[in-house]
Amino acid sequence: MAPPVLARLARSRLLLRASTAALWAGHQLPQTLRLSSWQIRRLAAAAAAAAAVHQGLGHSSWLGCEVLAASHCEGKAVHLIARRSAPPPPDRIRAPNTTVVLVHGLDSWSGTWEPLMSELAQRGFASLAVDLRGHGSSPLGCAQDFSPRQLAVDVHQAIKAAGLLEERGRIVLVGHSMGGRIAMQYAADYPEDLSLLVIEDMDCVPQRYCKPTDRDLERLKAFVRSFDSWQAATQTLISFGYQAKRVEGYSSATDPRIFRLPDGSIGSAINPYAQHLARQSVLNSASGAESLQRVASARASSLCNFPVHLFVAGAESTVCTWDGPGGV
Repeated sequence: MAPPVLARLARSRLLLRASTAALWAGHQLPQTLRLSSWQIRRLAAAAAAAAAVHQGLGHSSWLGCEVLAASHCEGKAVHLIARRSAPPPPDRIRAPNTTVVLVHGLDSWSGTWEPLMSELAQRGFASLAVDLRGHGSSPLGCAQDFSPRQLAVDVHQAIKAAGLLEERGRIVLVGHSMGGRIAMQYAADYPEDLSLLVIEDMDCVPQRYCKPTDRDLERLKAFVRSFDSWQAATQTLISFGYQAKRVEGYSSATDPRIFRLPDGSIGSAINPYAQHLARQSVLNSASGAESLQRVASARASSLCNFPVHLFVAGAESTVCTWDGPGGV
């Protein structure tokens, strides 16, 4: 548990930012804190923007990039979608040499980062959020390619397509939940790209899931992310095991995962088949532990020196395991 003084800091938005600024300044604070979900998001924003307090309004624009997948799909490219924050107005000071790249979690998409992207933009920080394959507006591609390594390649290609490494230098990489595993893989494969790695509520322990029956698997594969009506979208997701209350929240949130498309149909950023693939190939794997071991080795040999910060949700909501090999 975090010391009482840090728990009190976490309850105050102003002091939370001050505590993170102190961390960036080199003061000794724990690398792992137990925080609520909203505190995690606030702290991640503050960590990226601790040196700046500029007011403004941010928004994002769409970016498409072609990602060449592995040989399973015979070299066919997958057109991934990302959103990039717009540059701050001319009268705002833009933070130098820092872009925050955001990787979403299970059953999510780039839109979930929109409030954080706006907050970062207010302080002059550019940001990029990627729709991982099979999520949001990005196509799934070949199911055999769905792996931590390929997803890390996807993020790297989106960063290159945005020109971030050329124009901004190294990046701050933030991975939430399942996206934390992808961020770990990215840090191991492309350590030279990073100035900071932030993991939100994800450990390294393989998570076991029951495999679907052949019939259920075929139904997952046939899922389409567009519907004729809200009712059809809601009923279909519930039929795949999503709780009715959660589905209702997906459509009513300020950053909805179920939304009306320009043609009047209903779109879903959620894909039960992508959820299945993520569980089986990302969460039920040793990639997290292996990646962080590689990062530790690189740090020990001075090949990279970026800090790694882990923020963990409260005991009732965290997905992290605290004990055992590969735990937090």
